[in-house]
Amino acid sequence: MLTDEKFYKTLIDVLKFLNNNNSKNSKNKQTMQAFIDGAMTYLERTFTQNVKQKRKIVVLVEWLMEQRALMSSNQKVAVYRFAGEETEAIEASEANEATGVVDVEVFKRSEQMDATEEELNLFKQITRDFKSGNQLSAVAMGITLMKKFPAGKRALLVEEQIIESYLGTKANGTSKLKQQLFERMLEGNSTTIIRWGKRLFEKLRYHESLNLLEQIIDKYNGNGPKELVEASYYAGVAAFYVGQYDIAKKYLNVSATKSAGSVNEQSVRSWYWLAMTALHQKKYQIAKGHFERLLQIPHSDEYETNAIYWRWRSLQQLRMKEQADRAVKSLMHRFPLSYYALKARMEMNGNIREGSLSSENLWRLRSLLSNKQNFIKAKLLLTESENRAWKRFWLLLRLGWYEEAQSELAILPTATASSMQAIYAKLWSLAHHHAKAIEFINRLWSRDASFMRWDLMRVAFPMDFNEAIVDEASNQQLDPLLIYALIRQESAYMPAAKSAKGALGLMQILPATGEELLGSSSKTGSIVEKLLTPSLNIKAGSAYVAQLLKKYDGNISLTLAAYNAGIGRIQRWKNERNLHLSTVNQTQEADHSNPFDEMWIDELPWKETQSYVKGILRNQLIYNLVISLLPMEEKKSAGSGFLFE
Repeated sequence: MLTDEKFYKTLIDVLKFLNNNNSKNSKNKQTMQAFIDGAMTYLERTFTQNVKQKRKIVVLVEWLMEQRALMSSNQKVAVYRFAGEETEAIEASEANEATGVVDVEVFKRSEQMDATEEELNLFKQITRDFKSGNQLSAVAMGITLMKKFPAGKRALLVEEQIIESYLGTKANGTSKLKQQLFERMLEGNSTTIIRWGKRLFEKLRYHESLNLLEQIIDKYNGNGPKELVEASYYAGVAAFYVGQYDIAKKYLNVSATKSAGSVNEQSVRSWYWLAMTALHQKKYQIAKGHFERLLQIPHSDEYETNAIYWRWRSLQQLRMKEQADRAVKSLMHRFPLSYYALKARMEMNGNIREGSLSSENLWRLRSLLSNKQNFIKAKLLLTESENRAWKRFWLLLRLGWYEEAQSELAILPTATASSMQAIYAKLWSLAHHHAKAIEFINRLWSRDASFMRWDLMRVAFPMDFNEAIVDEASNQQLDPLLIYALIRQESAYMPAAKSAKGALGLMQILPATGEELLGSSSKTGSIVEKLLTPSLNIKAGSAYVAQLLKKYDGNISLTLAAYNAGIGRIQRWKNERNLHLSTVNQTQEADHSNPFDEMWIDELPWKETQSYVKGILRNQLIYNLVISLLPMEEKKSAGSGFLFE
């Protein structure tokens, strides 16, 4: 009998021989496919029995990936899955179905050899029960399979089937069945229950997540597996979201302190949610202490702005004026263009409404800008070819051939000095590649605040497509500066921008949404063509913003959150939290006498959406500053005359 070593070597030698000797004729192709089956069998056995032979597995998988043209359809599916290419595996499987090729359940075939008859029979019965709708029986047998055969892939598959079955039960309105499923799930092992709890949390099912996790945490009373610390974190945040602050504090204290030995992301997040819990309970001294602790922990950068800001608000509530003044100055110095720093700047030195855009408030924002308005000078040493590119750039710019000008600009040497970065930002802006210009400005301002000046502010906050923005804002009764701010955040004024999710154009509209807003008539071009046309994209985006504002009673922040995260997710999150519009600011012009009304933004479960909402609110404030410094004729063309006259 061949040992693993000899089998592996023989297999590779034979496969290479076949591959190098016209393996594309039908006879050799069949032989090749037979040997690929042999390679798969070896791969499965080696992977199951000896995971230390990692290099062999990597080499064999790489080789198999190169032989895709010679494989049968089902072999392709199997190899893709071993290579971790799940998307390609699904596509290959779907292609089999589309062409009438039967998928012989690669998963079952590849693992048949390492499963006992009992496990196979259990798995088959579970599959039949789920298909026939007998969920209780399927879950009960699934728990049995997971306990008896915890290391197999079938256990993981059944675990996923059970939670999907439970998640799907809510829509059916069968509360008794859901409760019975929940009770059966509690019979699983602790690790599985914790994973189910996390899954419910991620699906915004906070009450159910808390209920499930509490059962397992209380069962072990702090003396169970290490996963209980993670379970305590999710239980704590879930309790926070449903307003059970004392329970939240109890569990978050566990996850903050027990994982603090090796400071990690979980302990950092725990301290953040403990601080936010204290704010909700109006225990400002405790909140202040938690925020201070958070700021001292390594790797807490992502919470730094929030922590400084809410620590400042806590100090205000404690009437600790000197400390509060130092805290807000630190905020404005370290993060001068953040939303919170701009709000703070407008509040300083006077009893002025936070949200107002009075001349006094705008003057406070103007103080951000450097007094240096002289020309920026720098030396740029160019080779002969770079010098030709420089000349072509200016010629193409004069002709209005912006994309071609951008290509020439890309040839120029890398900018390292601050002055050169400022010049490059202006050049990219002239060539209408605002994303590049903003990238240069952000990098420059992060290292040298003296370049925070009026001319570069105009570069960093462009106002292209004035006419379309002003017209559509007027049609939808919107502040045009909100549209400018949103476009900067969504696409940086790049009309051809495309996201990974398929959103298109300046305001990043999904084709399905675009069809609803613009119509689907093919006579005026495809929906993709329409959304890549600036005027039509702005028309669709403005209409969508207006719809959301109406839905959320004029609440700008909530409108922006839904624009980014989706209406469905925001609605589910609001419902779980029982969050009412009365608890959040209604419009930019409202009297925001209570800054704590905006806390919910920093409690959104999606960091991207938190940053997105505050980013656009920040942009809107800065566009007000930019507008205030424009000559009157430019103000009117930018659609702001009604704001300032």
